[in-house]
Amino acid sequence: MIFEIACPLPLHKTFDYKPPAGFSETDPEHLIGRRVRIPFGPKQLLGLITGVKDTSFSPAEKLKTVLEVIDADPLLSPESMELGRWLSDNTLCSLGEALFALFPPGRENPSPLKDPSTASFHDELHAIPLGDAPALTNDQTDAARRIHEAIYTHTSATFLLHGVAAAGKTEVYLSAIKDALAQGKSALYLVPEIGLSHQAYEVLKARFGEKVIALWHSDMPEKRRREEWWRIKRGDVSIVVGPRSAALVPLPHVGVFVLDEEHDTSYKEDRKPRFHAREVVSARARQSNGVVVLGSATPSMESFFAAKQGYMILVELKERAIPAATPQLTLVDVSQEKKRGALSARLEQAMGDRLKLHEQSILFLNKRGFHRFLRCPSCSWVAQCPQCTIALVQHKTEDVVEEIAAVESGKTKKGRKKRRSGLWCHYCSYTLTAPAACPQCGNKKLYSGGYGTQRVAEEVQQKYPWARVLRWDRDSVSKQGAHERIYKQFSDGEGDILVGTQMVAQGFNFPKATLVGVIDADVPLYVPDFRAAEKTFQLITQVAGRAGRALVTGEVIIQTRHSDHYALKHAAALDYAGFSDEELKMRESLNYPPFSHLIEVVSSSKNPRKAEEEITRITRWIEERPNPTPIGILGPKVARRTWTGGKTKFVILLKVPREIHAVFLAQLKDYLAVHTFSFMVDVDPETLH
Repeated sequence: MIFEIACPLPLHKTFDYKPPAGFSETDPEHLIGRRVRIPFGPKQLLGLITGVKDTSFSPAEKLKTVLEVIDADPLLSPESMELGRWLSDNTLCSLGEALFALFPPGRENPSPLKDPSTASFHDELHAIPLGDAPALTNDQTDAARRIHEAIYTHTSATFLLHGVAAAGKTEVYLSAIKDALAQGKSALYLVPEIGLSHQAYEVLKARFGEKVIALWHSDMPEKRRREEWWRIKRGDVSIVVGPRSAALVPLPHVGVFVLDEEHDTSYKEDRKPRFHAREVVSARARQSNGVVVLGSATPSMESFFAAKQGYMILVELKERAIPAATPQLTLVDVSQEKKRGALSARLEQAMGDRLKLHEQSILFLNKRGFHRFLRCPSCSWVAQCPQCTIALVQHKTEDVVEEIAAVESGKTKKGRKKRRSGLWCHYCSYTLTAPAACPQCGNKKLYSGGYGTQRVAEEVQQKYPWARVLRWDRDSVSKQGAHERIYKQFSDGEGDILVGTQMVAQGFNFPKATLVGVIDADVPLYVPDFRAAEKTFQLITQVAGRAGRALVTGEVIIQTRHSDHYALKHAAALDYAGFSDEELKMRESLNYPPFSHLIEVVSSSKNPRKAEEEITRITRWIEERPNPTPIGILGPKVARRTWTGGKTKFVILLKVPREIHAVFLAQLKDYLAVHTFSFMVDVDPETLH
């Protein structure tokens, strides 16, 4: 008997090993999915048994022996093994990297808390204390009925729930979950951000009871996540809620998969395996014959196009489910007024009015930090990251806590952390003390420019010193529990003004927030990305949906310097149909998704010549492939930034026709298996290098 073993290495192959001496188990079904400890070169590694066979291409005397079979039972079920293979094939990571991503936290031996056979969520269904559901609108009733039919007829289908802000998509989700539970199945509820998962958890708990729900996200302590993983695997819970990482949890018998705010780029993982949660739940639904419900007020172009082509079922919610008028949106062209600071006169006046009425305001700016750059006005020197060659962002004291002071001054002990202002690279986290003078010409009058959330929050506090100002961005939620704390503070009325990045643009319900100000709506348009217009439209529409969700009509003020851009004009009119028509025409003319698939291939090395040779070789292989449908190749080019450690990146971007995408993925995986040079491959990337 020979074990096929996958290791968490970027090697597209499995390895053959002999079982430990005296090992007597022979049932492949009870062996596949169990972890082993193996000798691998001079080291020991953890591996996973992926197959059992009688012979090997390697001579028996050359096969090494497994040191230890760690698990008494398979850690991964056959369904999880199948999902791991799908992840490997569709994200082009190795099988070992994909399978190890499905493991519970903790690398060694995360044992279950009790016998896996002692509990099942099916035993608890009769005890679920269903909360009262509100009366549904006509649109909600129709959507719930169509999803109900698919669940009860065990028809695997994908629904795209396109509803305006406050149309009540959540009630449709809850109806679908109730149907799944009534069928003896479970439900997976995904949200874009950790902060949203707590809000969703509270809604689900109120409707279905706390006992049958598990919350899952990376901000939880490792021990608690490990415990929750085993509860989920055993079937002790019937509903799991969380961000994209929850798409991989081993929840059995899933009848409905909900993906709220499906357009959000946070659903794309940026580390191996580089999956998109939307694709993962679709694969799992096909596996379990389940139903997928995608919801958004601004669906992604990929999902909307798929619905137009008949691959998804489009269900529209056109009426608001709560008695509130559509918010009033106004474009303010800040290039036409002389303003000092981040706020236009119109926005400043509106905020003052809301404060007098004891109503809340939200200010949205998708840039964190204090100043966006530090420049010398004399010689035009700009503070840049030496590793990424992009401008460093200036942060004030509470955001930058580094050891650089000890290293630079020599006055403090090595290793002591000192709070101070500094410059920060948002790509690689390189930090630098702000220089007192220009390092090129010695000029001591350096100019700091641009706005980040930290500077806006400080400016607002200075203008309205009596106001309670909260900030919600990646810097302010670095500590465990910060997401939940800020959300609760603002929703409980303990804050008057919330300043934040796209975290505040998610599907939060703040009934007392009646004003939303978009500080610089043009920020996403400046990014060299074919999705720039789509992301701009989505962000503005989503953040506008945070205004006026109760009885008071909301107001949205959008500050811009490009008021004639089609994304901004359609966003101000809340016109998704008009925007999607223009955007899809542009995408089709340039053969961008959804009319093709993109694959980004990056070669990196400390030796630039080596990296360039490898990217040239793979480019030549793609060009010489015999194929009736050509693949578009952009590049190769040197990436704007390089990895920490001095590695130079060379990038190509492939436009793969939809009809040959699956075949080409398999061919590219075979190429990567033969060529051992380490490439970074991202299938359908959300952000391009």
